[in-house]
Amino acid sequence: MPEKPSSRSCGVTLVLAALVMALWSVPTAAQVQARFSLDSVTAIDLFKGTNGRPDQSVDVSGVIRVNDNWSVQVRPWFFKSSGADATWAKEIYQAAVRYQRVGKTAVRVEAGYIASPVGFGMTEMRADTNPTIQPHLSYFVPLMPFERGAPGVNALTASYPLGAVASASRTAWDVRGGVLASTPSRRFALSLVRRTPLPLTPTAFIGGGVTPRQGLRVGGSFSSGPYASTEEDAATAASHNLRMWTVEGEYAFDYTRVSGEYTRERFHHGATRDDASTWFVQGVQTLTPRWYVAFRHEAISAPPAIFAGPDSPRLSFRTTERTVAYRVAPEWTARASVTTQRFYMTTTTDTRAGVQLVWSRRWW
Repeated sequence: MPEKPSSRSCGVTLVLAALVMALWSVPTAAQVQARFSLDSVTAIDLFKGTNGRPDQSVDVSGVIRVNDNWSVQVRPWFFKSSGADATWAKEIYQAAVRYQRVGKTAVRVEAGYIASPVGFGMTEMRADTNPTIQPHLSYFVPLMPFERGAPGVNALTASYPLGAVASASRTAWDVRGGVLASTPSRRFALSLVRRTPLPLTPTAFIGGGVTPRQGLRVGGSFSSGPYASTEEDAATAASHNLRMWTVEGEYAFDYTRVSGEYTRERFHHGATRDDASTWFVQGVQTLTPRWYVAFRHEAISAPPAIFAGPDSPRLSFRTTERTVAYRVAPEWTARASVTTQRFYMTTTTDTRAGVQLVWSRRWW
């Protein structure tokens, strides 16, 4: 019997097929003037107490613009943590085909490995767009295991899943909807290193927002789908469904920008359920063309760990970062931060100071 294709191979096939269709839609090569753009962001940061080793990352974004409507995006990402035995992680964060039409009502459709459309913090995952040194940690810190036999999950993850999304926008509103290969609580990425493929658990989502005045936007989203397959929890064969909703907002005025997000996750497994939530609030104040300061506080409220026993209290994760940044040159930014963190099941707060240097450049 032939081997069943993995979800990753299916994803790659989908991206390549969409690319072929995009190119096929062009009548002749002479009628097309393909344009290319490539930019990269390199960051190195060091926090006190990390064995004197820095975190390092290289984030590359490439776009092939086939014509005025069709384009292809590819985003390789490389990261090496400060761990003693750490090696370079290599992944393709994004590999997608996009169609967009500009007009009074702008329309965009993209398919492939796309940035998760759930979570406002996804717009700040690159070092040059992130106002602080640390990323949104609530997107990376997983929940403690709360049910036996099921795979680990996050409340919300910085995932680049396989999927398709359609969106439309005007000056005062925007809407989007589509299907993802996994819920926003499961990490899903097209990796350059062979790994066990994540089972497909299709999830539908909708979202949108309103912009009542320039600089102010309020939005939200809802998604629903299985967060684990029956193959992953064959012992119980129970259903595992997630319903998630988010509320987000951003207000920019003068030289100040304030933003925040709240998410609520409800994990249904069998006859029981567990709830989790995350939230963050942040502010950025530009002082001069070269100087700015930033603040971010985020938190996770998690269900009790299953190994802690019955009637155990809920768990919480808290982190706060205070940052001052200086733009040394158009391509260079230096940052310094003080962070405080309290992890699950700990009674002490960890305080650290760190520095970061970011280099970003658009090559063409």
